[in-house]
Amino acid sequence: MPARTDRYLAQLQRRQRLLIRALFMLVEQSTLIFPARGVGAFRRFSSMSPQQRETVIRGWAGSGLYLRRTVFTALKAVLILSYLGHPECHRALGLEPFDFETPICEADLLYPAIGATKSSIRYGRGDLTAPSDGTPLSAAVRPPDALHASARPRESA
Repeated sequence: MPARTDRYLAQLQRRQRLLIRALFMLVEQSTLIFPARGVGAFRRFSSMSPQQRETVIRGWAGSGLYLRRTVFTALKAVLILSYLGHPECHRALGLEPFDFETPICEADLLYPAIGATKSSIRYGRGDLTAPSDGTPLSAAVRPPDALHASARPRESA
């Protein structure tokens, strides 16, 4: 997840990327203001035990402070987008891209490419095609994607 989230953030504009990273930094350092319970309560978020981290996250989610809940919701949305952008999630949800030849439709007979003249229309009635049958792409023929370029398949144990 961290690597996927970094790749997702790299796709954003600089300002949004910096703001989201600032939110992560705020949560990381937040235990200095909102300490966790138990031993080592005044440590950075990532240095805490899993139980303490869960308590801190639940504190952010159910906080009486609106801004604290908003930060939690924003970071949750970033992580959800990163998770749902993974090809394995797409396959599990049945949202794989579809393999289809771009059909030639009536509009292709009427309008030229942007910036071209009407005489540049290269299609005629004989070129019209039927719509795609919607066959999903297999993982082997999936086109490269910048966001998934360094994603590795999970190794089975």
